[in-house]
Amino acid sequence: MGAAMFAKRNVLFSMLVMLFMMQPMFSQKIGYVSSQAIREKFPEAKQAEQRLQTMVDNWKRELDDQQKVINELDLEIKKNRLVWTEVEKAEKIATFERKKKEREEYATRKLGPNGEYDAAIALVFRGVEEKIYAAIQEVSLSDNYDIVWDKATQPLVFINPKYDLTVKVLKKLGINVDDMEKQQQEAIDKDPRNNKKTTTSTSTTTKRTRTRKPAEVPEEEKKGVFDSLKDSVMDGLQDMIKLPNQIIDSTKNSLTSPTNTPQQLPADTSGVKKP
Repeated sequence: MGAAMFAKRNVLFSMLVMLFMMQPMFSQKIGYVSSQAIREKFPEAKQAEQRLQTMVDNWKRELDDQQKVINELDLEIKKNRLVWTEVEKAEKIATFERKKKEREEYATRKLGPNGEYDAAIALVFRGVEEKIYAAIQEVSLSDNYDIVWDKATQPLVFINPKYDLTVKVLKKLGINVDDMEKQQQEAIDKDPRNNKKTTTSTSTTTKRTRTRKPAEVPEEEKKGVFDSLKDSVMDGLQDMIKLPNQIIDSTKNSLTSPTNTPQQLPADTSGVKKP
């Protein structure tokens, strides 16, 4: 029983190794975009930003006018605090405090969290964001990308410029990006990772001119082999878990079976006299 368990473990270990070796065959294709660069080039985004900036400028002018009134009241109180009666002084101070509170409430209502500014951003940029998102979706699907990151919101430390889809998205939006496309191609050519792949591929093709190209296995067949191997590994793990219990049960049966009970020897009758 111990040898069988050892053999089963070796087979299971080999299957696990094959399982991890087959995992890279199902790797995902990942790209990235810069939504900030797209907005800067997209004319509709610029127009929406100008509308929003106009609203903010109007609010700031109103806040400046309110602050001027507050500053004038403060200066008036300091100049006349020794001249006014207590009633006049109390009235001016109350007006001063009320103006300050009104300005603070206005600023919070317009520019504070969940204020009119946040609502205006959602309203003004809604159409723009929908168009940009749709363009990213179309480019990602047409190029068979599984994941697309936005480096404007999720900074990427180390990236290859050939996976940058920003130029393609801008083209999908109908924007002329010849300069950006040229810069991207220069960055791709300068990246040693891309040059290394091209040189190795050419060298391998020259060395293996006489070798036959191995037949490509369809992805569905690869996945079928992978799934069957995974199921076999899981069955093997379950059998290994059950195996110690089987050993214990077989040992108990061997100890309690009737064949292993000691036989009763006949009594010695040689010294017994017959009547």
